[in-house]
Amino acid sequence: MNDPIISVCNLTKSYKLYFRHSDRLREVIYPWKKRHTLFHALRDVSFDVYKGEHLGIIGVNGSGKSTLLQLITGVLAPSSGSFEAKGRVAALLELGAGFNPELTGRENVSFLTSILGVSSANIDSFFEDIIEFAELGEFIDQPVKIYSSGMFARLAFAMNIASIPDILIVDEALAVGDAFFQQKCIRRMKAYREQGTILFVSHDVGSVIDLCENVLWLEEGRVRKYGPAKEVCEHYMASNYTSNFASKKSIIESVKNEKLDLVTFSADEFPDSIDPIMEKNLAELTVTKHSDFAGKESFGDGGATILRCTVENKTTGSSLFTCDDLCRLTVYFHCRQDIICAVVGFMLKDRLGNPVYGTNSFRYHTTNWNCKEGELYAAVFEFTFPDLISAEYLLTLAVSEGTLNTHRQHHWIYDAMSIHFLSMANDGTFLATKCSQCFLVGEPYVE
Repeated sequence: MNDPIISVCNLTKSYKLYFRHSDRLREVIYPWKKRHTLFHALRDVSFDVYKGEHLGIIGVNGSGKSTLLQLITGVLAPSSGSFEAKGRVAALLELGAGFNPELTGRENVSFLTSILGVSSANIDSFFEDIIEFAELGEFIDQPVKIYSSGMFARLAFAMNIASIPDILIVDEALAVGDAFFQQKCIRRMKAYREQGTILFVSHDVGSVIDLCENVLWLEEGRVRKYGPAKEVCEHYMASNYTSNFASKKSIIESVKNEKLDLVTFSADEFPDSIDPIMEKNLAELTVTKHSDFAGKESFGDGGATILRCTVENKTTGSSLFTCDDLCRLTVYFHCRQDIICAVVGFMLKDRLGNPVYGTNSFRYHTTNWNCKEGELYAAVFEFTFPDLISAEYLLTLAVSEGTLNTHRQHHWIYDAMSIHFLSMANDGTFLATKCSQCFLVGEPYVE
């Protein structure tokens, strides 16, 4: 394997905190008497990044993400440990850094281009690439001091990516841009994989999974987890959910504020006409209480457990789905405690983990259930399939308590099961995209 392009070994950054300003002087005069406490912004962080790798860095605010990037770029000096970054590093750490506020965007680009040492033969195309990517229009000739944060982000990212550095570091700079520009930056960073390495810091877990192969999760300055992007991000989201569980009191207040009409609903109150599949599942689960998803990645406080999920094609009876097929999805769960306003939901995701469809019972007034401890319940969803791309989709399931704004997650199961979808035409044949003709519809358009 090639040598790492970034190597970080036991990197630590500590700060002295003083309760009074005068304590700094007293400590200088009387060095034997300590008057400060140490705050470790980063503790013994170690990892390697290889050429062409996109590494995501995640963590809550104050976990040490920005400190780590500032150390790698040389903005800060480490308290202990070592790091090495081979090649030229370009970083978007702070919007507007390096720009002269009195100069126009065009003048700043021209000045910074000369600093980067771009050859005179390439300077014109390099300059035009930056102007074109930033899409600032007439504002490119206005002083940057009047730029919004989004305009700063456009110009700064265009400057850094156009120079094709060996290592590109992006620290939440894209969060201030609009959705179209963010997607444009993501596409450019994906294409950049063949040319260099990226360290990408973001709170948008979806973007991190989509862009990065591996993820470093920092917590209180330490490495909490390092590994494949999807795995680490799922553990990170589960940890955040768990640490922010709502209390019973706050859930009751939230339900009152929503003015919900709660209905106590027990397992023996199913309607007389029960689907044979549902009846069979109820009979089995009442006896066993065994979950089909025991080995799946999940989290929650255990107030309820999802035992089984069935997916039926009510249109064709097949296990395969196409556009407009009626799907009945039934989620069976067992309550281990009394639950105020149980909320059952599901999410359909593609192979990259991007959500494509989902809903929950809270959206429907008839399913605000006040569930009893020890009872078995079934939440039944029926929906027509949208027209998706032919692929295998993964189903994430969840049971929580409360409202959408204030709730407690009892059981969340990642990728509980898969659903196969095929795009088909109205006559039942598989869809094959084609363009039959191209023709002139009028006179040429003149601006």
